[in-house]
Amino acid sequence: MQFGLYLVRHEIITAEELVAAIDQQQQLRTPLGQLAIELGKLSARDVFRVLRYQADFAQGQFGAAAIELELLDESDVAELLYHQSNRLPSIGEILVDQGILTQRQLEQELAAFRRDAERCGIRRTSTAVEMEAVVAC
Repeated sequence: MQFGLYLVRHEIITAEELVAAIDQQQQLRTPLGQLAIELGKLSARDVFRVLRYQADFAQGQFGAAAIELELLDESDVAELLYHQSNRLPSIGEILVDQGILTQRQLEQELAAFRRDAERCGIRRTSTAVEMEAVVAC
């Protein structure tokens, strides 16, 4: 997200293009229930139980519902979310796929983003708050 905001602030892409890329990224997100089955955290029957619970009690998030049902604990959900985020293509990759950026432009802008992060004293393993400073720096 921070890199996307950086691109908008530097007028490389428009806010609308960033929103479209984020929307596409969200559509590509692997459902937590599917990941829970793949990683052996839940059975298909358990996943259907969580989905039913969500529908019956308007529980919005799969992880929260699974915790309430005592099928998963917070560390299980954190692990699933970690795997889910690692499977997503980056905003940069999506922008290249959409033809908004070329691969070369992406590489150049990522390098500039990282240089700005270093110039602002932000580490590569920074928190989201620190990375927001790069956008404003």
